[in-house]
This record gives sequence, C-alpha cells and structure tokens, in this order.
Amino acid sequence: MFDSDLRIVCLKRILEVELLVKSTIAYAFSGKYGTDDRKYLDPANFSTELPESRNLDKTLETIRYEKERAQRDSNLSVCHYVNKYECIPLWALMNVLSFGTIVYFNYCMKREDRVHVAKRFDLSQSDFNRILRALKDYRNCCVHGGRLYDYSAAPSHLISQTGFYKRVASNGSTCGADTSGQNDFFALLVAIKIFLHPGEFLQLIQEVASLLGNLQDALSTISIAEVKATMGLPEHWDDLLIT
Repeated sequence: MFDSDLRIVCLKRILEVELLVKSTIAYAFSGKYGTDDRKYLDPANFSTELPESRNLDKTLETIRYEKERAQRDSNLSVCHYVNKYECIPLWALMNVLSFGTIVYFNYCMKREDRVHVAKRFDLSQSDFNRILRALKDYRNCCVHGGRLYDYSAAPSHLISQTGFYKRVASNGSTCGADTSGQNDFFALLVAIKIFLHPGEFLQLIQEVASLLGNLQDALSTISIAEVKATMGLPEHWDDLLIT
C-alpha cells in the first residue's frame, strides 16, 4: 500500500515534468526550424554525429507512424490543425508521442539545439539527456505498477554528481564513490526538483514524508531506517532537498 501510494504521488509530478519538457522541446525546435510538420521529419534538421545519429531513422519512423495513426484515429487536437492549417505542428503532435520518443528526439537533435533546450533548465546538454532517460525509467516503473521505493534506473542513466546534483545533494550521505544517490528514489526526487516550482516540490516532499510516517507506524518486522536506506534517503533528506 505504501508503494502504491508512493507511485501515485510521484507519477503526478513526473507527468508534470514530462509536459514541461515536451513543450520546451517543441517550441524551441519549431522556433528554429518552423512549424511545418515536414521540418521535424527532415533528417537534415538533426545531428549527423555519432552516436546520436544511430537512433535518428527509428525515431523519425516512430514519429511519422504516430502522426499518421493520430490522423486515422481522428485525434481532435491533430485533426484541428490538419483541417485549419493543413499541417500538424510539433507542439500538437506532442500529445500523442510517448515520453520515450521525446527522449530520443532530444538526443537526436543537433548539439547546439540540445544545448539551447538544456539551458532552459540550467543544465548541460549531457546532464539533461541523462535526466530525461532516468525519468523515463521511473515513469515506466510507476505506470506499469513496478515497485518504486527500491527501484533503480538503468546503469547507463545515472544522474551525474556534478553541477546541479551537487547543489542539491552534496551534503547527502548517498553521495559516495558508488552509484548510490544517482539511480535510486533519492535521485528521482533530485531530478524532479530541477523542473518543479518550489511550492509544488515542497508539497511533494511533504506527501512523501507523510507516507513514510504512516509506514513507520505500520512496520513490525523491519525499521523505517532500513526502508529509507533502501530508498537512498540520507538523514534529514527532506530538509536537504528543500534547502
């Protein structure tokens, strides 16, 4: 029950981050290349460098398929633009694209475009890419009913312990030589903090703390300290994150 409630609380915020990221990428890309739907399907508007370009053909194929499917299914938002403007701008298509597709879309963009988007969140393009991949992992865990409290993102999606991470978690006991604090539940909170309004993030922290308090009262075979350790939560984790 604790983990189910935890998934609900966190998924709500991850979806808010997803919406913000999709919007930011769509408007940044369209602002440079135009709103014509052929622009986001043109390989010339994406990176030709390796390893980014390896994923380009598959990413554009997925976007083209989802675009056509949305038209076949008479998606109201998509059909509105088709009927009125005879094109589907990227920000309208974002509603039918998965977060995973957007992660790859960002990864395939030209380096200067990735840098431009990442700066919107005061991140380097490499850190931004890692965060998006990690958030995708956590999102899928929540959506598919996985166990979140002890979930670990893929090893290749570790959240960097540089820059933004140090500003949030440099005093945490999880910042060691291993990967603790980079792909556990604490890392998820660190990542979400970057994108949410401070008031919304504070509410999230309060909700997680409340769930932990309720769990502590219900535990009998293990301690709440063991649960927090599994989640990667350092001592005074809540104060650390909202400071």
